[in-house]
Amino acid sequence: MSAGPSTSDRIRLFLSDHGLAVLAAFVLLAGAGGWLVYTAQPGTETETVVTDRWNEQGEFTHGAEITEPNPVFETGTVVERDVYFTRLSPVLEGSYRYQHNDDASRAVAMDLRLVLQSTQDETVIWQRTEPLNAADRTVDGGETVTAAWSVNISATEAQIERIEEQLGASIGTPEMSVVAEVVTTAEDGRATRHTQRFEIDPSGESFSVSPPEAYRESYETTAERTVETGLSLPRALAGALLVVTGVSGVVGLGIARRRDGIGVSPAEQRRLAHARERTEFDDWITTARVPVTSSDRPVVNVETLEGLVDTAIDTNRRVIEDAATGTLWVWTETTTYRHDPEEAGRAEDTQRDGADGAISLDAVVPGRAETPSSNDGEATDRSESGEAGGSEQTNGTETREWFPD
Repeated sequence: MSAGPSTSDRIRLFLSDHGLAVLAAFVLLAGAGGWLVYTAQPGTETETVVTDRWNEQGEFTHGAEITEPNPVFETGTVVERDVYFTRLSPVLEGSYRYQHNDDASRAVAMDLRLVLQSTQDETVIWQRTEPLNAADRTVDGGETVTAAWSVNISATEAQIERIEEQLGASIGTPEMSVVAEVVTTAEDGRATRHTQRFEIDPSGESFSVSPPEAYRESYETTAERTVETGLSLPRALAGALLVVTGVSGVVGLGIARRRDGIGVSPAEQRRLAHARERTEFDDWITTARVPVTSSDRPVVNVETLEGLVDTAIDTNRRVIEDAATGTLWVWTETTTYRHDPEEAGRAEDTQRDGADGAISLDAVVPGRAETPSSNDGEATDRSESGEAGGSEQTNGTETREWFPD
């Protein structure tokens, strides 16, 4: 297997291509380290602190008095149930209670209203709102604001029927609910608002209720203050390390460039690029010692090693690398394909310089050409010594003698 570019070659090529980016990275590291060292010094900073925590809560209560004699409930008793009998308890009563525990007093504005409406597929067909009660007080923490409400269920059902009769149609599902809206304001202007809905579902002979869960909300009051800060040793050490790394990198790049340890000439770039490509296609290449002779087969000069490997794959042949010259060959019955890295590099330089006499490397050279063969040169010497072919170790790499078809 052919050895690819060394680690030092890869580093030099990378720095040659991306030197400015690496330099900018080292400068940024040094700048970031300087910022860390600066911010690690003792001083002052502004922080947000919680000065007060408080909460507020509210909930509905409900009940109905038994007004008609019956064998189950005692007349005059107030019951609290999920389902009420309309004939026994036509009036539903209740209240909404609000309380807060803020250190400061708060002005509480509470509004209770009865909402009648009809809905269909979550669309409100019609709606009517009637006030029930209101409360407006300023209370300290721990005090309670209460507003009572009362709804005559049988009378309200009759009212819904009259509305539908006046509208000329009964569309959707009738709904009945008590809505509590509470707005509170502190002395410094901080305000809160919440709404709770108590739903009532009448069905003629009975009605059910669906009170909401008790409302509860917590709040925090914050303020900004300036505090003293001490030296942050971990941040200072990290910043110093970044500064040293960044400065060392910048100085190292400067020294390396001055000593020409980074610059890579075009020829060297081609050499390293060929070494990488040679390593990539190593499985398709065989290194061999081959003699040279004249051949009637046309020679096609291929500009790139990748193109030569593609040709070998398409023709089901191997790529042969001349151990002596580094030229790579592919032989077929009718054509010889050749890639010379140095010749391709010279042609690339010529094309880049805009010379009129640039050589096209993909041209087919007709006629006779000197190509590797087993009839001349080194192969003849080997035959005379009794060796018809074989391999030997050269500089630790196996080198084979190759005879083209």
